[in-house]
Amino acid sequence: MALTKCGECGGEISDKAISCPHCGNPIRAEIKPKAIEVSVEPPQQDKEVAEAKPATSLKRLLKLAALSVGIFILLALASTLLMRIAPANAFFQKFLQFTQDIPSAVTKIVSGVFNNEQSISLPRGVSPSQQTPVVDPLAIQTNPDGSKIYPVQYNNLWGHEFYTSKIDQSGSIDIGSEPKQSIAKLLNSLGFPPTLTKNLIFVHIDPTIVKQTDRLKIPWAGGNVYVSLQPQGGTYQNVYGGSVIALNNLVGYNPPVLVHELGHLIGAQLTDEEWKQYYKLRGIPSDTQRNLSNWNLSPTEDFAEVYKNTYGFGDVQTQYGLLVETSWGDLMTPCSSIALDLQRAWLEKYGKKDKYGFMYETSEMDKAKAAIQSDPTLQACRAKNIQGRFGANYARQVNDSTKNFVRNIVARLNADR
Repeated sequence: MALTKCGECGGEISDKAISCPHCGNPIRAEIKPKAIEVSVEPPQQDKEVAEAKPATSLKRLLKLAALSVGIFILLALASTLLMRIAPANAFFQKFLQFTQDIPSAVTKIVSGVFNNEQSISLPRGVSPSQQTPVVDPLAIQTNPDGSKIYPVQYNNLWGHEFYTSKIDQSGSIDIGSEPKQSIAKLLNSLGFPPTLTKNLIFVHIDPTIVKQTDRLKIPWAGGNVYVSLQPQGGTYQNVYGGSVIALNNLVGYNPPVLVHELGHLIGAQLTDEEWKQYYKLRGIPSDTQRNLSNWNLSPTEDFAEVYKNTYGFGDVQTQYGLLVETSWGDLMTPCSSIALDLQRAWLEKYGKKDKYGFMYETSEMDKAKAAIQSDPTLQACRAKNIQGRFGANYARQVNDSTKNFVRNIVARLNADR
């Protein structure tokens, strides 16, 4: 131990002394022990917080479910009271209707709560898509009873939107690119109103495999389905404000058949006044129903045939309109003598002979033939002999006035779009 002097009194003291023993003067400060720092490990703290979150979330969600149920009970009680107080009031009727929809809403809320809790506990690496299988919207659905529901494909080609589908043994509803293009080109060439094709399905059907229980999905009907058809050639039907045209897939692409069915869609747009005009143009009795089971006498079928003929896709097969000669015409039937007698009578009454007064001019002969076409006796004879050995002897005439009428209808529908 070494000695040193106190700076205050000058006495000798030890160099390790804290204060002078003579005067009490402090020599150095007291040395205090170092503080020990204690740290909490972050990983442990995070783990505790993470474990607490699910419980907190579950409590919050359960409170939400309880609140929803409470609101439902209060509204149900209010609904019961209102039914007794003001059952005839329109406002309260709407309110009652609203309260009737509450149970399903509460069910969705509660279901969503517990679905959320389940999603919290999903194991790592499992995505929601793995929990719910993805359904192909273009896949054919087979029901437990063996019946099938066929979906449809949306198409937008050549300025026309429409749907297509196929029912056959291929297991696919795709009719193929070429038929789709053919349909679109035909619509374009006809000047068909695009507004009428937006809710239109062209379905190609093999009638040998279709069951009456098979159905076709209707996109614009909110998931409703429609019983499929078994067409001999083609069929048209109005479905939930749209249209379905079914074509026999076994006969292949047949433009005249398709144009006839499109004619039905145009005819469905006629007003009552326009139908009256059409009846007069075609000589249809005014009391004739528009839709008849007898195809040949049905005015709606006649309009479809006239539409087809107007745009150059074949002769009219119904029994309205004048029968006019084709190929050999009257020369090949007993109607020849009737026609000659009628022409002779007309010429004697209205015809003009040549300048020598011996023969009728060619133009006069043509006038005579045109004038006798509507004679009832001649028309009845032609109707009995319409089909000859070498083909059809006669065809139903669509006069220019009727064709203009059809074109004006199409123009009106295009202008309304």
